[in-house]
Formats: sequence, C-alpha cells, structure tokens
Amino acid sequence: MPKIKKLTHNKGRSSAATKQVIKYDYKKYSDIPAYMSDYIRGAAGKHTLKDIPLKDINNFLNGLEDWFDDLPEHNYRRGLRPNPNRIN
Repeated sequence: MPKIKKLTHNKGRSSAATKQVIKYDYKKYSDIPAYMSDYIRGAAGKHTLKDIPLKDINNFLNGLEDWFDDLPEHNYRRGLRPNPNRIN
C-alpha cells in the first residue's frame, strides 16, 4: 500500500473550505494498484503506465478528488453545504 501524504494547500482564498487535500503522492509506478493503473491508462489513452510521468498521475488524481468534492450533490450527501466562493 502506498504511503499517502495529507498536505493542505491554500489556493489563495481565505475560506477553509477551499483548501485542497493532497491524497495521492505515488513515488513509484509499482505503488499504483492495478485497478487505478487501468483507470489512468484508459483516461490517458496510453498502453503502459510508464508513458505517463508520476507527477502528472498524482496531479490528475488529486485534481479529480478536488473536483469531485466540489460537486454539490456529493457535498449534500455528505451533509456539507456548497462552497460559496466557487465560481461556476
């Protein structure tokens, strides 16, 4: 199982609700589970995972998490209110 860092970055906004949590920080391709490798390769349209830089993989997955957390339906199901600072 890969070690996952939980870091926060403030994207220049003052609200605590806008902090991005870094969940994925893979250091080696072998750390990426098979199901995740299949998903990433399919999304990128590549045959092998090593054709994609680890930095790009981590950025994509963390961006996807950030995007998903900002979805109103997802937040409502989790009991959260939408981010009032979000510009759609």
